[in-house]
Amino acid sequence: MVYDEFITRKSWAPGERVAKWTTRRLLKEIIRVPKIEPAQTHILEIGSGLGYLAEIASEFNFDRYSAFEPNAKLAALTRAKVPKSTIHEIALPNSSPDLYETFDLIVCIHVIEHAENGYAAAQWLNSLHKMLRSGGKIVIVSPQISDYKGYFWEIDWSHCFPTSNENVSQILLDLNCSIIAKKTFRLGSTCTYISILGKVIDLITPTRMLNTIGNRFFDRPLGTGLKAALLWGTTFVIAEK
Repeated sequence: MVYDEFITRKSWAPGERVAKWTTRRLLKEIIRVPKIEPAQTHILEIGSGLGYLAEIASEFNFDRYSAFEPNAKLAALTRAKVPKSTIHEIALPNSSPDLYETFDLIVCIHVIEHAENGYAAAQWLNSLHKMLRSGGKIVIVSPQISDYKGYFWEIDWSHCFPTSNENVSQILLDLNCSIIAKKTFRLGSTCTYISILGKVIDLITPTRMLNTIGNRFFDRPLGTGLKAALLWGTTFVIAEK
């Protein structure tokens, strides 16, 4: 099954702490920017992965948490972490008409870049659009190709569609959504000044050298790991149906 090795690939304590910190910061931004009220929000996550967002959404007292997770092992992991969650073992662009106009907030974190191409990405987002209630929000967080460059494909063999704020926004506009935020998320923030600081640190930090050191002493490519987690910018696009 695709991504069966993902649990092993990510199960490194320092990396897990950084991932949880980043996810917490990201969810705070998702709540703050469009002024979401968690207690009144049914959230759908596309790709629950290791269950980090599910755990944090529970802490933030979202009304309900649901997810699409086609990998059975990852779906079971999220159910174990958050027993009250509802996990659908569905892969985009599949969805059920029973779920149309069900969710107040749909969050896609590092998902759309796995679409085969831009047309497939548009199909995926169209299926999500159908599941949003009127006035609902959709959030797309994906690697900014301008920052990741060739590492976009190196860090994950299944990356296909090079994402940016612009091309993601264009698809959402074609679905008649209103773009309410188009920012870069870096160093745990969408603040422009923090983003500039992160970009400067990225430029002066040698990726390949850190990868060599990391692979030698930790069996991990520390350069790409550090930069993907903190320094390389990701899209942060929020649209409203």
